[in-house]
Amino acid sequence: MIQSFEKCAASFGDAQLVDTFFDFLLSSGMADGHDRVWGSLLSAGLAVIDIHGLQHASRLLPLFEDRVASLMAGDQGNLSTEEADQVTIVLCHISAII
Repeated sequence: MIQSFEKCAASFGDAQLVDTFFDFLLSSGMADGHDRVWGSLLSAGLAVIDIHGLQHASRLLPLFEDRVASLMAGDQGNLSTEEADQVTIVLCHISAII
């Protein structure tokens, strides 16, 4: 099921769909405690960024910036400190790409 997100990345051209996907990814998807699910969601997010990132950068960057800010403020939700650090690094990297 989770791999379906990555396989459907090319069809995520609609702005609302991209926004909804990243809202889910950043709010609860990346908080999944299972490494396999977490990795699959991360791959899906990177695939969507690779395909649609530039087109939607003006909306995605604030989402990533807000998530990094909340992690830096200590609001990591269900994430362990190590996972929060990984998410922060990944989001900073993604922000640099787009």
